[in-house]
Amino acid sequence: FMTTNHIDRVTQAIMRPGRCDLIEKITNLDQDQMERLVTMMTGIPGSLPSLGERILSAADIAEIIKRKITDLPQAREDVVRYLQETTSDGGNT
Repeated sequence: FMTTNHIDRVTQAIMRPGRCDLIEKITNLDQDQMERLVTMMTGIPGSLPSLGERILSAADIAEIIKRKITDLPQAREDVVRYLQETTSDGGNT
């Protein structure tokens, strides 16, 4: 298992078959992925405010949730509040 933000900088000796058999590109979240991730991490299903034009990664959502990991309902509310605040002020991460 390995990760990189710059696959073009990884030497071909490491990328050869037998060492690296699968390359998976992880992109930013769409609305459905974000809702499924929040449900998975908090155990609380339900829709969330729209992402709109915002660009969020799974790490962005995980960071918000882990701040209140001992209070998962509050963690989910923090995600909702973050989405509402960045929508109302036109912000984008």
